[in-house]
Amino acid sequence: MINIAVSIHGMFCFDTVIDIRSSLAGERFTTVDQGVNSGISEPRNVVVRSTDEWQRLWQEHTSIFSPPPPLPEVDFSRDIVIGVFLGTRPTGGFSVEILSIRHEGDQLVVEYAESSPGAGCIVLPVLTQPFHLIKVARSDGPVEFHGSVNTYDCN
Repeated sequence: MINIAVSIHGMFCFDTVIDIRSSLAGERFTTVDQGVNSGISEPRNVVVRSTDEWQRLWQEHTSIFSPPPPLPEVDFSRDIVIGVFLGTRPTGGFSVEILSIRHEGDQLVVEYAESSPGAGCIVLPVLTQPFHLIKVARSDGPVEFHGSVNTYDCN
């Protein structure tokens, strides 16, 4: 039951969470979806600039749910979607969060952090696929991803 509750929360947080973030030198962004269950099982960073791309990604991402949740609306004349998918992890306790986005010249730099359970952590023995999808003001330049891995200790 816990896994189902987590997956429902992860899939529907775009309906209930108003999550607008910014850093001192960064771009404001809004979380579209974040959680630990996805149909995307391989690690992948994505930049989506069109409705067609968005529909394909959302269909793949939500393919493990029946029925799948509705496609979140994005106005691609104003925004793009950026996402980090960690791929399949062997247990619960893993997560990913996009922390900031900043411009460096004509490119966007996405900073994100992966969290993983360390020694002494009690985790659920279920496969998870942590992800974070955001929307940010449209940019047509390249996007570079910089990630860090943080292991938390439960002792």
